[in-house]
Amino acid sequence: SLNPKKPLHLPIRTLAVRAMALLAATLISPWMTGCGKNGTGGLVSSAQFRTLEESGELLGDLTLLLKTGNLRMPSFEIPIYDSYPGGRAIGSIGMRDALSAGTQLQVQVNLGAIGGINAENGSRLPNGRPIPVVLTPGTAAVALPIRGNSKLYFAFSETQALLGTALVIPEFDNLSGNIGAIDLYFPFEDASGLRGVAGLFSSDRPGQSGLAVFVDVGPALKPSGFSSKASVATVATVPEGQPRMEFAPATRLSRKRAYRLNELIQELAAEGRRLTLQ
Repeated sequence: SLNPKKPLHLPIRTLAVRAMALLAATLISPWMTGCGKNGTGGLVSSAQFRTLEESGELLGDLTLLLKTGNLRMPSFEIPIYDSYPGGRAIGSIGMRDALSAGTQLQVQVNLGAIGGINAENGSRLPNGRPIPVVLTPGTAAVALPIRGNSKLYFAFSETQALLGTALVIPEFDNLSGNIGAIDLYFPFEDASGLRGVAGLFSSDRPGQSGLAVFVDVGPALKPSGFSSKASVATVATVPEGQPRMEFAPATRLSRKRAYRLNELIQELAAEGRRLTLQ
């Protein structure tokens, strides 16, 4: 048994991990749970991707429930266009409160229309860092603007299918000024097998910090059963048995930076005002 009068000395590594575990009731604390076959870990508490046919078009619908604690995340519903500015609407992205459950993030996109869009290179986040996804040769990520520096990402090939978003939140600009630039991502896996990664990114420049989520939707795509009008090309032909998509490994902060990040998130939550999308 432990001697209560003798001080307990723990390795710095152990202290850092325990410090991260103390980030309760904030955006960061749920991320420490890891991921597993029986549910999600990290920022995402549930994830669902489904395909449906509407007016001969093949649509993809990604819905995520985020564990955002007391933070009032941005609330919006924005159409996605195949070119910018203007162009044809090929989908939408929205974020809304999910009562006590957290925040719901939903992305809907016309899978048959994304092959010929005027998109930009999607290999990097708004802060200039690489996206936290490892794609196979021949699979390239592209991006479409949502608002300001916020972007929608996707990568579809005969072997992989990726859908994601990076949402720039100006209130997070204060993060890098206090703890330095961070890329804090944690993989998740829903009970259904849907996998992805979610977390925070920041920069020492304004308008380059926010929340990012990327999901491997390949295993959920079902090419059979759709009419010939659904022009999906190779979008929905990801074969079974392909290697699992690789994501950035779970990352850790030092004890000092973890506590400071916790304080900053708590301060935003305590203000009670809704965060904004830039």
